[in-house]
Amino acid sequence: MARSPTDALGLMQVMPKVAKRLAKTQKLKWTNEQELLQPETNLNFGTRELAERIKEFKNHLVLA
Repeated sequence: MARSPTDALGLMQVMPKVAKRLAKTQKLKWTNEQELLQPETNLNFGTRELAERIKEFKNHLVLA
């Protein structure tokens, strides 16, 4: 199990609070943090979060 000291989970180290926000705003299925340990779910949430950060920082990948 990949869990950081700050409780980020999985391959892309997604924080449960971020997953909860993404699930709500993008109407994604998510019921608990254990789902973030599934690679498909983790990559889905992680890439969506990264896309939001890239957009927020106007395609500046280092800042995203």
